[in-house]
Parts: sequence; C-alpha cells; structure tokens
Amino acid sequence: MGVPFQLRQFETATDRATMRPTHILSAVLLLATCVVLGDRAPARASAPHCARPAAIEPIAGVPDTYRILTPRGAFVVRTPLPPSGTPDFVITAEDFTWDADGSRLTEVDTLTVPIGSTLRWHLATGIHTLTDGRDGDPGAGGQFDYLLDETQPDFDSTFTSPDTLDYFCLFHLPTMVGTLIVSGTVTPNRPVTLGEVKRRYR
Repeated sequence: MGVPFQLRQFETATDRATMRPTHILSAVLLLATCVVLGDRAPARASAPHCARPAAIEPIAGVPDTYRILTPRGAFVVRTPLPPSGTPDFVITAEDFTWDADGSRLTEVDTLTVPIGSTLRWHLATGIHTLTDGRDGDPGAGGQFDYLLDETQPDFDSTFTSPDTLDYFCLFHLPTMVGTLIVSGTVTPNRPVTLGEVKRRYR
C-alpha cells in the first residue's frame, strides 16, 4: 500500500514565482492525506488525513474489531458502544490534536474533572484512535483502545475515583496526546442553563 498520488515538482524559478496560495494549500492537503484503508476494510474512515501511512482492516469473525497497521507496528482496536445521556465534559478529537481547553496549541491537552464526572471523547474531524497510556508504554491500550470514526464518533466513561489518565491517538503521535485528571477536590464546572440564569436574576 502507498500514498495514491504524486505531487508535481516546481523545477524552474518561474514556476516557483507563480505558485498561487491555492496551489500551496492543495499541496499541503495532499501531503496530509495518507490513511490508506485495506482492501477489505468497510467504508468507515472519514476524511483520510494522518501524517504517516496506515491501514485499517476488519478482523474476520470478530465484530467491531480492527487491526491497524502502521510503520510502528500492528494494533488491535474496537469501536466503542454508543453513548447514552449527556456528558459533563467533552474532549474533541481534531485533525492532529485533542481539545478540552479550547486551544489547539496546548502541547499536552489536560483536563481536570471532579469525581463522578462523565466524560465524552468526541470525533470532530478525521479518524482517530483513543488509546490509554503513553506511546512506548507496554501497558498502553490496556484500559481502552477505540477507533473513533463517523460511524461511532463518541466514547463516554464515568470516573468514580481519583485518577490520572494519559491517552493518545495511534495515527497522530507525537502531537495528539492528552491527560485527564480526576480529582476529589475540584468543584464541578457544569454549564448553566437559561432557566437557571432566569431563576438567579429575577
């Protein structure tokens, strides 16, 4: 399997001088497009976009389970169960980062939540894995290792005891890493409804 495109090389000074912003944008988008699905993989992958070649293949006889092949090795992931209810906090999976704090520039996206919180990891763009641990940790993926795509874009989990949980996306290391801190001393930060605002300020 390979990247199914070739970029035109700009060989002369005239070519380089006449490159338009749209040409540059097209080249960047083409370079970023590299998730290549296996021949037997269903049409699950939304917008292929990862920074290194990868293949996703269903495992025969094991529903909702896939083998991911990357230059770093082979990994087995599952699709998460559909969520139920409303989460207290949401972490979004963007193109190359997790985002819980509203900034894509955060090096390690970090969120602190109170005990008892339900957290949702939500796919905003592309296709990602949600894998607990850190890259290189032999125990990585021991708690959860899910494929987030347009068919199953969400994973919910409720945390009932203090914990520090690292997580990452297999496709987008080393940039797509995050940390969740579950604390017994944090005041819940829940959204205020319009009805609550009206009751407070009558």
